[in-house]
Amino acid sequence: MVFRYGCIQERVPLPIIIGERVLQNSIDQGNKARELKSMLLPTILAEDEYIRVGSKGDGGYILAKSVLENAKYLISGGIEDNNDFELQIANNGIPGVQFDNSIDSPPKSHDLLTFQRATLGGNGGLSLHQILEGVDEGENIILKLDIEGSEYDFLSNIKSFESYSALVVELHNLNRIVNDDFYIKLKDILLIINTELVPVNLNANNCCGFSNIGGVAIPRVLEVTWISKKYLPLLQINQSARKLSNLNRPNISNRAPIDMNHFLTLA
Repeated sequence: MVFRYGCIQERVPLPIIIGERVLQNSIDQGNKARELKSMLLPTILAEDEYIRVGSKGDGGYILAKSVLENAKYLISGGIEDNNDFELQIANNGIPGVQFDNSIDSPPKSHDLLTFQRATLGGNGGLSLHQILEGVDEGENIILKLDIEGSEYDFLSNIKSFESYSALVVELHNLNRIVNDDFYIKLKDILLIINTELVPVNLNANNCCGFSNIGGVAIPRVLEVTWISKKYLPLLQINQSARKLSNLNRPNISNRAPIDMNHFLTLA
């Protein structure tokens, strides 16, 4: 989402912790940023393996077609005023549940989708374990999170992603990787995710720009799509890819998109 509080970026107090120029030139911070890139390095599929689900701009995400064809259930956190992604999945015959703590009802209804006003993650928020208690389907689940920074608390309590065919997450406030505690938490999350899933698409939300961290451009808000590794043998992979999917779109149409193709290399 674009205009919610998550995109009013939490500012690292650079004058107190580290000067901006020092931050940009720091070898240690640059090594962190490059390690983050390595953990998010996507496996690029052939273009016709991808499908855009939801809106053309904000509220739309990239999936693999085979994931959509085989998914059994959707868990979606964060919809606010746009649930086009959820509706398209429901239109494919996939039931699901939507959560958002800022609205009383979803913008659009569907017979296969339920809604609960609730917070995910953090103190007093629902955990995935609590959500799954009411879910009949135990595998091939799509989990989508756009929960404005709460994704880290929510994901850090998940020990296995074996039951998930896809994970679509908007990672907020990535400029905070200069903070060691934040970075360690993020790294631990990504290592667990990457055990069962593989990133296949990245899209920088152009709401919030990027930070120069040790000479590496890191978007402050990044949409990531992972799919289960079990799908890879069934998919055509573009081994020579030099750019991300053409289906990516800027979240804000009248702002320049943020080029993410440098994430395809580890330099």
